[in-house]
Amino acid sequence: MRSALCAQSKSQKSERMKKMMKKFLSSLLALTMILSLVIVPANATGGTDIGTGTGTGTGTSAATGSETLSITGATGKGGHAKVGDTLTFALTNPVVNDSSVKVISKNINPDSVTWKVDSAENNGSYEVTTADAGKTLTVSYTAEIDYTKEDGLHNQGTGSVRISGSKSVTVDAAETISYTVNGEVSVSAEPDTGIKSGDTVKFTVNTDKLFCKKISSNNPDHGDDLTEVTDYTLSYAWTVNGKSVSDKTASIRVELTTDKASEKQTVSCKVSATFKDDPTYKSNSLSATITVTVTNDKVNADAEFAAAIKQVTFNGRTYGISGPVYYLANEHNNLDKMTAVAPKGFTVTKTEYDESTKKLTVTGKNTEGNIDVTAEFKLSCTQVAPTVTINKPSSLTGITVYVGSSYTFTPSFADSLYGSTSGVTYEWTVKGTDVKTSNSGNNYTVTPGKAGKITITLTATDRGNEEYKATLDLNVVANPYSAHATGKTEFTINTNETLNLATSSAPALYKDYGTSSEEKIAKNVTLKWESSDKTVATVTSNGVVKGLKSGTATITATLTYERKDYTVEYKVRVSALDCKLDSVENGATVGYTRNDLMSAAEEAIYAFDRTRVDVTDVTVVLPSGTSYGTFYDDEDCGRNDKVTGSYSMDSGDELYFKSENGYVGSDVKVTLNVKTRSDGDYSVTAVIPVTMRKGEFESQVTGSDKTYKVTVPSGYEAYWVLSTSKEPAASEYDGSWATKTAGKYTSKSLYSFSTSNLKDGEGKLYIVAIDDKGIAYSGVIELKANAYTIKYSVVAGESVTFDQKRFESFMEDYADDNIKTSKGDYFEFDYVKFTSLPNSTREGVLYEGKDKIKTSTEVENLDKVSFESVAKAKDTIKVPFTLYAKQYDKNDKVIDKKVSMTGVVEISVVKEDIVFEVGVNSAVKLGSDKFIDFLRDSDKSYRKADLDYVTFDVGKNSAITSYFNGTGALYRYYNGNTGINATVSAKDEFYYNPKTSSKHYDLDDVTYVTSKFAKVGDIVYIPFTAYGTKSGQKAEGTLAIKVKQTMNFVDVHTYDYFYDSVQWAVNNDITKGTSATTFSPKQGCTRAQIVTFLWRAAKSPEPRSNTSKFTDVYATAHADYMKAINWATEQGITTGTGNGKFSPDATCTRAQIVTFLYRFKNNPAVYGSLNFSDVNKTEHAAFYNAILWAVNNKITTGYGNGIFDPNGTCNRGDAVTFLYRALA
Repeated sequence: MRSALCAQSKSQKSERMKKMMKKFLSSLLALTMILSLVIVPANATGGTDIGTGTGTGTGTSAATGSETLSITGATGKGGHAKVGDTLTFALTNPVVNDSSVKVISKNINPDSVTWKVDSAENNGSYEVTTADAGKTLTVSYTAEIDYTKEDGLHNQGTGSVRISGSKSVTVDAAETISYTVNGEVSVSAEPDTGIKSGDTVKFTVNTDKLFCKKISSNNPDHGDDLTEVTDYTLSYAWTVNGKSVSDKTASIRVELTTDKASEKQTVSCKVSATFKDDPTYKSNSLSATITVTVTNDKVNADAEFAAAIKQVTFNGRTYGISGPVYYLANEHNNLDKMTAVAPKGFTVTKTEYDESTKKLTVTGKNTEGNIDVTAEFKLSCTQVAPTVTINKPSSLTGITVYVGSSYTFTPSFADSLYGSTSGVTYEWTVKGTDVKTSNSGNNYTVTPGKAGKITITLTATDRGNEEYKATLDLNVVANPYSAHATGKTEFTINTNETLNLATSSAPALYKDYGTSSEEKIAKNVTLKWESSDKTVATVTSNGVVKGLKSGTATITATLTYERKDYTVEYKVRVSALDCKLDSVENGATVGYTRNDLMSAAEEAIYAFDRTRVDVTDVTVVLPSGTSYGTFYDDEDCGRNDKVTGSYSMDSGDELYFKSENGYVGSDVKVTLNVKTRSDGDYSVTAVIPVTMRKGEFESQVTGSDKTYKVTVPSGYEAYWVLSTSKEPAASEYDGSWATKTAGKYTSKSLYSFSTSNLKDGEGKLYIVAIDDKGIAYSGVIELKANAYTIKYSVVAGESVTFDQKRFESFMEDYADDNIKTSKGDYFEFDYVKFTSLPNSTREGVLYEGKDKIKTSTEVENLDKVSFESVAKAKDTIKVPFTLYAKQYDKNDKVIDKKVSMTGVVEISVVKEDIVFEVGVNSAVKLGSDKFIDFLRDSDKSYRKADLDYVTFDVGKNSAITSYFNGTGALYRYYNGNTGINATVSAKDEFYYNPKTSSKHYDLDDVTYVTSKFAKVGDIVYIPFTAYGTKSGQKAEGTLAIKVKQTMNFVDVHTYDYFYDSVQWAVNNDITKGTSATTFSPKQGCTRAQIVTFLWRAAKSPEPRSNTSKFTDVYATAHADYMKAINWATEQGITTGTGNGKFSPDATCTRAQIVTFLYRFKNNPAVYGSLNFSDVNKTEHAAFYNAILWAVNNKITTGYGNGIFDPNGTCNRGDAVTFLYRALA
């Protein structure tokens, strides 16, 4: 049983093993099929078993197959095909999956394979055409896999699996080729500057940075670089000012022309490429442009000529180039003779005027370029008939004037030949007997003193010295009219009393007929009353006078008849029985003796009724309850010394009044009841004036805010502001200030002052202040704006450069005063903006470098800023600015990145009307010539003025500094030693023609002496006033003393005979040193140098000719001497060395220099004879008299040992010594 069971168990076990193996194989087959499906190409599908296997097995089972479809021949990237590719299709790697059998072998049946490309049949090879470009081709197939199989019983058979599939192939679009021109080109010009009209300019296009690329559409991001010539050639298309030119090369030459003074012209070049692979391809091109400036010298010269011509002359008169030109009737036919005034750099060769068209045509030459120039102007001409008229006063209707009456005549001038009467001067004369005259400006007042006839002549002189006259004949007769009072003309009235002058002593006008009778004029007479002192007495329009206070007033009655005034004067004395006692300051005590009061009463009585009385007793009636002060009978003013009521004063008694603190006024009055010896009793009112004490208050700085709180002056409790503009009237100080509250300012409530009311940064407050005792003081608080001003000075017409450091200092000062900071804070300068600019016409222009500054300009470096003043600038020019800075804390952290600070640049303009230059430790005499010229140039009416005297305001501008520690001093006279009594004072008058009076100093003696402490570059400004000999002629100016190069030559010593000579020559600009430290006194002088020394000594006058007559004097080589040689030749100082030569570079001999000097002095007469052994009159006649003159005038004493050495070299030391002795 066990065995059977075991056997059964083994049998069952074997069966189970077979089943398990079968399942395993089946699973393995399934896994294989799955794996084969994984590697099937896209779109391939498994076929269907269409055959039956052969073998012993029974039953059938499904089979699947797969393969690999490969396509070769695609040449594009990423497996893409390209047009022209031949694609080949193949099926490989067949796989059969049959779960029921074992596949022994397998292969693709080639006869079963069919191919299609898209829907078209195919044989397995396909050529891609252009029709396929850009498409996706679908390659599909069908085939059978034949295979051999074996079942589990080893029975074999065959089978077939049909398969199909497809695959996509992308065909790239058809390739296109493009070309590009890249980079940049530029055009250059040769020359590129200084091009003148008619010049040929070479323009070249630079293609060094140009490159070309060939780009395929299949690879657009990467092109192939091409090579010029090999792959492409360039072509050029030029345009000049928009017009094409025929030249197509890389360089062209163009003639540029313009009919304008200056014109910008543009030349452009377009560069294109032609590609050898595709010559017809149109690529892009590159272009470049250059702009050059073309000038036309002729047009420029014409424009400069037209701009430079400012004036024309006609019959000796000068007019503006636009006219009008004024002419007289008899000058009309000569208008074509007017001539344009040649401007500098041009000559005028012809001037033509067409009256019908009013066109002036001027032709000439540009002297520098020798260019013919032409300018045209519209010029109007006006015919005039100059007339001077004597205008009579309105009160004079005829030609009859009265003795003793004054008549003022005024001049008028019409139709001036200069278009304006501003240059007309008038001169009045009168012919007659006993006529008084006076001038007031141009007006002329005549007062005849005797009957008869007078003739007034008015001569008007126009600016060209043309004279025109007018005369007026007048008959002088005795004035028949007179005014006088019908009664007395002196009156005395009391205060508050009235007097009717119209009834008591009426004024009346009478006409005297020359007989014993006169007629009172009652009709057509007007009457006006006026008082000379309205505080003493007033008068009504009806002649009623009222007395107000003691004093005298003149009451004038003016009667007007036929436009002439006649006056009657009344003297009115106003008397009051009162007097003033000695004044007392508020809070102080004043005392009066009995005799003081009695004397005051006597004077009051006399003033009242002109009665002299003898006062024998006085009783003072004191005011009761006064708040103005207290009366005492003792100087100690103790409590028990008070006096009230009636105080009878005995001999030796005194009365004291202690004024109340703070009270000011005249309200303290006492009555003096006095007894006289024989004239009865009087009651006199005595006034005790209580006055304000004078206080001295410190000035205050207002800062930069718009308003300023005025602090209480130190030592005071409060203050009142009475005025901000002028000294208040005395009455405004009256009052009880200790108790006054209205308008009172204390430390808790300060007065606010508007800083806009400051004038030139300064202002005044007229105040009353009280101290802690209530005593009142009056005075002035001066307010000064801390305007944070940066000050410069400039000479009118010159420039001044700003300084960055001064603005940085301003920043620090402003910040310290106005900005709250913590310890360690600091400021960093950023920039400055000038908020208002100077007037460019009247003042000048601000520049940053060469650029004009605008209000929007942010200036970061003030060292680059300069102010160029105009010649007519004057006074002080203010330029407000705002400085911007950054504020940092001590850790360099920005607190405020934009802090603004306001300030003002003040530029003081100095006029250098007369300038003298002087060396250090030297002297210069002023002389009178420059002052005469200054006076005559100061006003057109002064052209013929004669200088009378000059005063120097040495108190201004530090004009006089100590000789011992300053620049120098101005002396009345100077003889080599400075005397303390010789310095000029502001009161000194220096006359052109001084009289013998000790106060009449000679202007020619005035000398400015520099000290040894003076520095080169120092300038001293001295205001002066020049007075003419005629009344009213006065001109104010400024004298500038400039310290020039000092005598610091190492080869010139004080013991040298030529020391003073060299110093004189250098200080007078006759010669300089040969270097900064040497003069080279032993070096020989050339002939050109000597005549140049003489020319400079003569103040460098302009020669008549600019061309030398000598063949060896050249404009370039001898430019420094040309004018001097021409001048010396014209003056007869030299005639050259013969044969048309001057020998400028030849060494000058001793004989030649004294001859030059002798001729310079106009060959003065000589006397005596020479004792030099080497000079005789026969052999040396050409220079004998010159040497004799030089010896006689101690210019030379010879060379020594009895010789003069006429042919010896004249060195620089000798040359300046000869000049100094002859000319200084």
